[in-house]
Parts: sequence; C-alpha cells; structure tokens
Amino acid sequence: MATRHPSIASKAAKAKKVARVAKAKRHETEGKNTVETPLSKSFTDPRDVLLKPVVSEKSYALLDEGKYTFVVAPGANKTQIKQAVQA
Repeated sequence: MATRHPSIASKAAKAKKVARVAKAKRHETEGKNTVETPLSKSFTDPRDVLLKPVVSEKSYALLDEGKYTFVVAPGANKTQIKQAVQA
C-alpha cells in the first residue's frame, strides 16, 4: 500500500482546517449587520469634501456646459462628492 509524503498529507489537513475555520467565521458574522468604511472617511461637512474650486480656462469653458470642477479630499468617494456638490 502506498503512503503519501508527510508534507502533502499535512498540507491537505491544513487546507481542511482553514476551510472549516473560514466557514465558522462566516456563520458568526451572518447575523450582524455592520457597515464598515475603513478606507473612506466620514465627512460631516461638505466643505471637508470639496477643498477648493479649480480656476482655469478649461474650467470656465466647462461652466457653460453646467460642469463644475473642484479639488476634493483624497479619501472622498463619488457619492460623498455628489452629496457635497448638491448641498
């Protein structure tokens, strides 16, 4: 009867254990309704999102089309920028 190499057998056992632990963690967090925003900062004031307007010839040409240009905070996302412009 052939036996497996010890390192291959242990890798398979480790893979099964990792899958079992991941499944347990997934079941733990299923009932929780948490929203985490680690990358995007929570901006309460629109002035924190829109830092300053861009003043250039190109931006003045875009004003005729109803398009505005701003320098925005690096951590702001599209939704936050849209809400800040509308505010």
